[in-house]
Amino acid sequence: MVVIRHARVFTDTNIDNMKKDNFFPKRTVQNLKGERGVIEFAKLINSELGWIFRKTELEHDYGIDGYIDIVLEDGFVSGKTVAVQIKYGESYFKQKSHNGFWYTGKTKHLNYYLNLDFPLLLVIINSTGAYWVEFDIEQTEKISSGWRISVPTANKLDASSRSVIEDLVGEVQDYKAHIEAKWYYDDLMKNKASIILFDISREAFKNMDISYTVRFFNRLLGNDSLALHCQGKIEIMTSAYDADPRELYEIQEVRDYIAQLEPIVKYWFFFAPTHLKSATLRLLLLCAYFHKDSDGLWKPIKRDFKDFLESNFIGLNSLTERLGISQERNKQISEAIFAYLNHHFG
Repeated sequence: MVVIRHARVFTDTNIDNMKKDNFFPKRTVQNLKGERGVIEFAKLINSELGWIFRKTELEHDYGIDGYIDIVLEDGFVSGKTVAVQIKYGESYFKQKSHNGFWYTGKTKHLNYYLNLDFPLLLVIINSTGAYWVEFDIEQTEKISSGWRISVPTANKLDASSRSVIEDLVGEVQDYKAHIEAKWYYDDLMKNKASIILFDISREAFKNMDISYTVRFFNRLLGNDSLALHCQGKIEIMTSAYDADPRELYEIQEVRDYIAQLEPIVKYWFFFAPTHLKSATLRLLLLCAYFHKDSDGLWKPIKRDFKDFLESNFIGLNSLTERLGISQERNKQISEAIFAYLNHHFG
């Protein structure tokens, strides 16, 4: 048991002694300068440029004082961001460079700066104005205390800087039309189509350009709901050779295109239809895994055919597991594939 019999009386002398013993946190001149710099910079960004400045709280400051959100002239916040490190005070204007002033930094920040995904502005500011330079490791040089970079006097931070800094972050894109088109076609594929015919152009065959087809399947795979709705619905076809009397698998550029495409899209057994009139799996196999023998008959390359089955069943299993499809449904899809292959290739 602890009994407190007398309360401590804090006199002026007590407090003076505690101050000497550092019982109080102290606001240093450096703290004050840093705060003033951030305040002055925020005023400048808001008034001169009409942008938004978000200060980094001290406990999260690892070399960046804050972030600028670029605001368009119509008031819309663009999503483009610039990081900022600010140095405030006359001392930062004493070291003259060939075209302005030297900004000095510590080596411990370099990796952090170089790994940022957006531009970083280094700013020096005093009572008469602010100047900036984009951090660029190629423009730095080593000094005994770390590194330095020149801040040009031509880079005064004011309304004239707007277009230059906007160029650093890149053009702002309006994605509205793209988003609405995506949602429109997603809805078509998910809710309004029992079969989706993917028509490959003759130009793609001639140039061996499989990129558009690969992007289409990647788009399906990037949206779990869309992938689920497209299971067993993607029919690969082309109208480019309708006037050609040959079968598609007899046309060399088609064979070469499919042979290149087949191993890249790993989920044919998931997306291809398995009703017996579907041509997709048959076309894939005849192009990529069959050859014409000396009697003019199309024969499978057995080892490659086996590899096709193995890799595609692995793809089917991994995708159904990722999408949360039951083992029973996986079994139904697999049995439908075997029935299809037995029918066409017995």
